[in-house]
Amino acid sequence: MEWKQVTRNWEAVAARLKARFPEIDPAALHHPPAQIEALAEHVAERHDLTLYEAHDEVEQILFADSLSFQIRRMAG
Repeated sequence: MEWKQVTRNWEAVAARLKARFPEIDPAALHHPPAQIEALAEHVAERHDLTLYEAHDEVEQILFADSLSFQIRRMAG
């Protein structure tokens, strides 16, 4: 799944993000950000994570069902 597909399914994505990151600002989920980095930055700030940790967790939520994502993660 690519970022464009994520933004097309934003309502479902936002629900998964809110379930995983309860401290996320609901206003931040009204519309998808232009880039995943902005979302990861917000998650990091709200959940006391490093930017790397937040980016990794957000990617897992957004792309975990994508076979190509799983292969890239396994390859390192």
